[in-house]
Amino acid sequence: MFRIIFLLPLTVVLLGQPFPAGAQQTEKKGSISGVILNAVTKEPIRKAEVTLLQRGSMQGGPMGNLPMAAGGMAPGGQIGPDGPQGRPSMAGGGQGQNRRGSRTATTDTDGKFTFTDVDAGSYNLSARRTGLIDTRYGSRTLTGAGTSITVSNGQEVTSIRVEMMPQGVVAGRVLDEEGDALQGVQIQLVDAKSSSRPPQMGRGMRGFGGMSRTDDRGEFRIANVSPGNYFLQVTPTQVGGMFSEVAGNRSYVTTYFPGVHDAASAEKITVAAGAELSGFQVRLQKTEVYRVQGTLQTPDGQTPRGYSVFLMPKGGVNSAVMGSFRRQDDTGFEVRNVLPGSYTLVARAQNGPRNFLVHRENLEVGSGDVENLSIRMATPLTISGQVLVGKDAVGASPANMRIALQPVDGPGGSTAQAKEDGTFVLENVSAGSYRLQVTLPSGSAYLESVKLGEQDITGREFEIGSNAPLRIQIDGNGGTVNGTITADGNPALGSTILLLPVKKELREFPYLKMATTDQNGSFTVSNIAPGDYLVVGVDEYDESMLDDDVQMQTVERKASKVSLKKGGSESVTLELIRTDS
Repeated sequence: MFRIIFLLPLTVVLLGQPFPAGAQQTEKKGSISGVILNAVTKEPIRKAEVTLLQRGSMQGGPMGNLPMAAGGMAPGGQIGPDGPQGRPSMAGGGQGQNRRGSRTATTDTDGKFTFTDVDAGSYNLSARRTGLIDTRYGSRTLTGAGTSITVSNGQEVTSIRVEMMPQGVVAGRVLDEEGDALQGVQIQLVDAKSSSRPPQMGRGMRGFGGMSRTDDRGEFRIANVSPGNYFLQVTPTQVGGMFSEVAGNRSYVTTYFPGVHDAASAEKITVAAGAELSGFQVRLQKTEVYRVQGTLQTPDGQTPRGYSVFLMPKGGVNSAVMGSFRRQDDTGFEVRNVLPGSYTLVARAQNGPRNFLVHRENLEVGSGDVENLSIRMATPLTISGQVLVGKDAVGASPANMRIALQPVDGPGGSTAQAKEDGTFVLENVSAGSYRLQVTLPSGSAYLESVKLGEQDITGREFEIGSNAPLRIQIDGNGGTVNGTITADGNPALGSTILLLPVKKELREFPYLKMATTDQNGSFTVSNIAPGDYLVVGVDEYDESMLDDDVQMQTVERKASKVSLKKGGSESVTLELIRTDS
């Protein structure tokens, strides 16, 4: 009894003492909840898969995150070990965690979902459901990057609303001259905006809206089509395919609905959300085509063990290859089914396990075959260079920088990683026109200038014909632009911010800057090179915008102009520009 009486007061005293700060205490985590709706009917969508991914666990492009692909697949990203953690919960919809660290939930019959035990941070949220277009929260367009959701400890983020567009269908038939079905023909929906020019480094691209092949009745059906404007492209000529043989000098060639060979003359097809368009008929007609034949040799006069030769039409759709290539063992190469026109001939030969020799030359095809071409590839150039780091680029290590030469007129190029002292070597470089891409560590520095020998090539296309060195100057403590974007008086969440250099030659990545607004329509862009910029907010950015004079006039007229100095900051308030209006 004596011992019990002794211990009880001691216990009471201990319980009455406060614990040290932070001991055995945990901050209450946050939560995110909302609803998924059909964008057309506004009805709730049940069994939609909702994914929550912490920002910083996906590697992206200049906007910091990657847009959802139009066809229902997200571009590849890497999810790091710091992804959001949490235990499964059945609040709203089923919630779980996938193998790569992101979390998923399934909407209930009312289209609702909830993520509980959410760590403080910034997140991307997306939704997927069969028959609907994959959608990011806050994206103002189907291919937009979306809006981040910021959560604090103990915060309950509610009323997240995602509207998903129903997918469309395009169907039809492909016939020959006599009205008979053609089987195995490839059909593609080419986005009308992305087809006007070859892909440019640092510019986004919307690409294809879908692909199919004709069956034994010549019929095709392309499902999962995002709303938009497309060209219907029919490609009968395939390497080793049934149409690869030419009868005389006449053959089927790539054709666009309603039956033309040039995309500029094609009829646009408008696909609305959930629309099922059928009855498209393309009748292929044999046309005059020619062959390009020749031999290829390495710089030492040998036939390369493995190589390819193809033609790129100048001004063609997406740099599409005209004709097909067939290696003829010891007799050389042959490109078939070539329409008359102007081309860039590109030859690519293996030169070691990971290196290639590349040769380019202009080629005119008139009213006959081009024969007996003799191509001897030049000895490749080696371009050395150095990254020079300014005193304000604190913590910017050249060893984290990647340098790439991108040919203007086709594949090839060379990439290198800078060493700690800033030096780098670009090997196997062929003579030609290039653009330079410098990938800098996020937020640490900006690209100030680039020189090739004594020539200033900052933001310009340039010619390489010798081993002149590259000098890349970077610096830090760049300017900052922040602000808000509104649309019809409301915050324009998920819209795209563009900082366009006033100098038009600099309107390329990395001089052109992009960002997306958050859930409040706010944005901040930092580490901007000093200079004059136009700041605009658009619902979507794609590669064709900078080449559309009418659209750019509208953009420039509505833009806010800012002049940035080192360490300077500017604030702007913008009204959203709708690119499709």
